[in-house]
Parts: sequence; C-alpha cells; structure tokens
Amino acid sequence: MATTIKEILDAAENVKPIGEVNGVKIMSFHDQNVAAQADLINGEADPGFAQMNPDGSIARSNYKYSAINVDALYENRFRKVVEKDAAGETKEKLQVVVDYRACKEQKNGRIYSKTIPAFVVCRKGKKLVVENTVLITDDEFIMDFKSKLNMDAMNEILPLIQNAVSDVSPVGLNI
Repeated sequence: MATTIKEILDAAENVKPIGEVNGVKIMSFHDQNVAAQADLINGEADPGFAQMNPDGSIARSNYKYSAINVDALYENRFRKVVEKDAAGETKEKLQVVVDYRACKEQKNGRIYSKTIPAFVVCRKGKKLVVENTVLITDDEFIMDFKSKLNMDAMNEILPLIQNAVSDVSPVGLNI
C-alpha cells in the first residue's frame, strides 16, 4: 500500500475502471481506495449536496466511484459444444454460465438449483454473438462445465450477455 503522497498519486495514474454504470466508475476495492486517496490529495473530493427525501432524510449520497468484488463479476464456467448445421458444417459454440453462486457451489458436487441458464456464444462472421440461452441441469453443470474463461474473454462476452438480458435488467454494465 502506498504511504507517501507521490506513491499514492503514481498508483492512481495506473487505476483503470472495470466499467461504468449510470456514469459511476466501477472499480476493484483496492483501486477505488487508491483513486479516493488521490482525489483527497488533489482536493477533488467534493461531497456536494446529497439528494434529500421530502421528510428531510438522505435519499442518496453523491459518489464518484463504486467498488465491486472483481472475482464475483468475472466468475464463470463454460464448455465447448460442436454442432453440425443444415449444410453439414461443424460449428463450435461456447455455453457460458455466469451464475456466481452455482460456480462457487460446483466444487461441492451440489448446487442450489436443478437448472441453470447458460448463454450460447458463437462467432457470426468476425463478431461474437449470444445466439440464445439454454437451461442445463445441475448434474450437467457439475460434470461438464470445468473450464473458466479469463478476464479478457469475459470483457468481450459480458456486454453481449448484458445485451441479451437487457429486457430483464434495465441497468447495464458498460465494459
């Protein structure tokens, strides 16, 4: 952890937000602390005026950053599925599960639900697309979904998944 002002400001230059939700930068807890320290040093920490309820209580305080557990955001399991189309060509697809709880419970051999949604991701031309969503059984998930996509791959796939479920979730994560 940085201790001098110079170290804090140098560390703050390397802070990169993971994404943005409604104009608020999303960061890891460590990066959010570094950015907040730099704001204090630079005199940019302006709390402004909080939004008030009619009864005088605080409805919402102002904030510039929001911190999340990055591991929870990028937790996933996937499997490759090879299918033949009508023309007889083989097409490789990924079935990706982003259910954090299911991924964490997988190692126990038992998960909280009998079915889990998996997003089917494939290439159409040069672009990745979420083709559809399938329900997989808990046994299928435990036995077949052993691999995990890295952070770079998830940065590419998460916005696609978010767009696929945008009618369910009005607030999106822009990565």
